[in-house]
Amino acid sequence: TAVVKETRQSHKPAPLVFLADTNIRVGSTESPSIGNRAADEEEEVAEVVHLFLSDNAIILPATFDALHSGQDWTWTRPDGTVSRIDFVGIPLEWTEAVTSSRVLDDIDMWSPSQDHLVPFVAISMQASGRDTVTPLRRLRFDRSKLANKDAADAFMHYVSTLPAVHWSV
Repeated sequence: TAVVKETRQSHKPAPLVFLADTNIRVGSTESPSIGNRAADEEEEVAEVVHLFLSDNAIILPATFDALHSGQDWTWTRPDGTVSRIDFVGIPLEWTEAVTSSRVLDDIDMWSPSQDHLVPFVAISMQASGRDTVTPLRRLRFDRSKLANKDAADAFMHYVSTLPAVHWSV
């Protein structure tokens, strides 16, 4: 609840995007923020997530049939069972802008075992004053090259020289 209170006081008026590994199952209690797609029986702690999303007018597109397609699970337990516990949440007013919500299974998370997959939401909006949209280029790299100490050192040096991006961007 401290996070909820802090967020209430700090994020306005900028839109809040929610990116979370919640470790919480949702969907058996529907709301404007959480739909019933691939609904799981909710634990008591899910009430905190509902409160946070409601207070901040955020929707989880992956929980709505009209917005999400494909597989629903984002996490695999060591015993092989799967769950949906990772989410992207966007402002409710962006709902009409959602062009895709799905789970990406082809992103290397640099983990020895790929237990988490990446939830993905694409939106299409036009900022006032802009006439064009520049598509983002997907970065590709060969992670195995980092096994070479010289290559890994060069990579880390390069990363350390990158400028910090301000959170207001």
